[in-house]
Amino acid sequence: MSNQLLALKPDLEGLRRNLLREATPSRVFFFARRDPVQVRQLVRKTLEVCQPGGGYCLGLGNWVTDYIRRENSLAVLDEGRRFRLE
Repeated sequence: MSNQLLALKPDLEGLRRNLLREATPSRVFFFARRDPVQVRQLVRKTLEVCQPGGGYCLGLGNWVTDYIRRENSLAVLDEGRRFRLE
């Protein structure tokens, strides 16, 4: 591949690493404090970057807690389902 094409090709692995690195306690606070629309946007962005090529699984894990709104937990699952159906 020419250098010009390499310059245009996004660093998907770098984007994936950065997004996954953000899945720390700060991400939990995001899900606890934001509204479902913002949660959907973050889920969509994460899936668009991490899903191509496989190897990424969307789930709530230990984020199902009493301080994360039920609407936000359901928004994560629903947005993942919508993404898969597109």
